[in-house]
Amino acid sequence: MNKETHEAKKTQLLENKSIVMNQINDGTRLLEKAKADLNALLGAIQVVDQLLEETGDIDRSKEANKDGTKN
Repeated sequence: MNKETHEAKKTQLLENKSIVMNQINDGTRLLEKAKADLNALLGAIQVVDQLLEETGDIDRSKEANKDGTKN
């Protein structure tokens, strides 16, 4: 192998390194976005659970009032 062959190989390796680094960066950004999306979904689930709980309390209160009792 001569110097040109080694230099060509190094150039190819550097290009591959750049490609892989870009893939890692893209993957990192995608993972960060997915984590943010998951947190948003978890927050929305928590709000809905709270609303359901409050609705259940209101429904029980209405039922109690039908019986003439107070909540």
